Amino acid sequence: MGESWHNAHHAFPTLARHGVDRHQVDLTAACIRVWERLGLVHSVHWPDVTKLALRRIPVIAPSGA
Repeated sequence: MGESWHNAHHAFPTLARHGVDRHQVDLTAACIRVWERLGLVHSVHWPDVTKLALRRIPVIAPSGA
């Protein structure tokens, strides 16, 4: 249900979504989004793209080819 992307929870504990990239399926976040649109939940915190970018570890390309 999205718990496999648990590291995002440690970086942003109040977010409703733990799978923050497109390929990361997060069914819990999908349920929360539906409940939000139905008016059943309020004050939901969704990921901010700029804040996520600041917390990412840069990928370093291997050298020596």
